[in-house]
Amino acid sequence: MKRLIGLLIVLLIFMFSMESWALGSCTETTEYRSKYNGMVVKKIACTGDASNGTVPNQTITIDGWIEKVETDPGATAPTTLYDLVLNTTAGVDMMGGELGDRSATVSEVARPKADVTYGTDYVDTVTMVTTNQTDVDALFDVYIWIYTHVPVSFY
Repeated sequence: MKRLIGLLIVLLIFMFSMESWALGSCTETTEYRSKYNGMVVKKIACTGDASNGTVPNQTITIDGWIEKVETDPGATAPTTLYDLVLNTTAGVDMMGGELGDRSATVSEVARPKADVTYGTDYVDTVTMVTTNQTDVDALFDVYIWIYTHVPVSFY
């Protein structure tokens, strides 16, 4: 009986650990483009969940002005016309909807848009939210180009 209970416990632990491997994820890294003009690029590499393709929200420190955002679908393509938003803490999309309907096969660039004009405001942090992404194990990268007044050595 003790062996059966022990085996059952080991089996349950194994099952829970397998389930945790399947979760969607995003990993943020900072790339330096120029030490002299204050331009910094943050890369967010995302993988869709193994069961339903979802990607978790990701909080990103910007501390500057977003110049542009590039999206690059990976070898396992995301859902066609998936959407991204970069929301401030007040819930404002800093890209003004320009990251909607992203391509599953081609890299794309978007610039911030406020109402009907293109431009940007200073922002401290944003939360990247991915919607309409349901392809299992999908891969995509998001590059956020930031102009900052902070010396890039602080990033």
